[in-house]
Amino acid sequence: MSSVRLQIPTPSLSESSPDLSQLGRASRLLEDAQRSLARAGDEAARRNQELEQRIRDLEENLGEMEKLLVRTEQQAAQLANLYVATYQLHASLEVSDVRAAIADIAVNLLGAERFVIWLKDEQGQLLPALEGASAGEDAPRGPYAGDDSLIDACLEHGAPQFGPRDGSTLLVALPFTRHGEAVGLLAVAAFLRHKPGLNADDHELLDLMAAHAASALLAARAFHVSQRKLTAYEGLLGFLRGGGS
Repeated sequence: MSSVRLQIPTPSLSESSPDLSQLGRASRLLEDAQRSLARAGDEAARRNQELEQRIRDLEENLGEMEKLLVRTEQQAAQLANLYVATYQLHASLEVSDVRAAIADIAVNLLGAERFVIWLKDEQGQLLPALEGASAGEDAPRGPYAGDDSLIDACLEHGAPQFGPRDGSTLLVALPFTRHGEAVGLLAVAAFLRHKPGLNADDHELLDLMAAHAASALLAARAFHVSQRKLTAYEGLLGFLRGGGS
């Protein structure tokens, strides 16, 4: 019996190996993919940098907004203090109430611990008004004798003076002036311990006190004089109506 031999076809080299042109296309595709990936990486890095810069800008803007908010709150508080001070000074037509308001402002808004309020009487003498003030053991007991250089300069120039200086231990002498005339002054000898000194807000408050304290005092005095005249006129009218009996 003759044997049958099977013929298995053997693939040729051209059939088993990829075409060189296909390899070239695959290589080019791979290179294109790598370049695209590199470009995508560069674009991502650029966008990350932009985002980081925007974040830094936003953080800076936020910091500026926080500072602005703090300044706005401080300004609002200062305006409120100035409003309170103005209201207190003009809330009454009694000289004693105006003196008390000046003392209250000096303590609670200005931070004065030891001070004296000096007011001129009808004869023009400068007298100490100590209501509501803590002046210490050295508080003056009579008319001003012209023995303090800071007070002298304050009265001469009609403007706030700051010490201490030769001939005075005071820290502030604030005149209450109206139309160039000083009707009194605030002499501060010491501030509260937590207050290191005067700032811009304090100087603004001092300017307000210098003007409004004087006008409030003059208004109270004018009202007092008017009340005395009215009482005298009413008494005289009553006497005349009664026939002088």
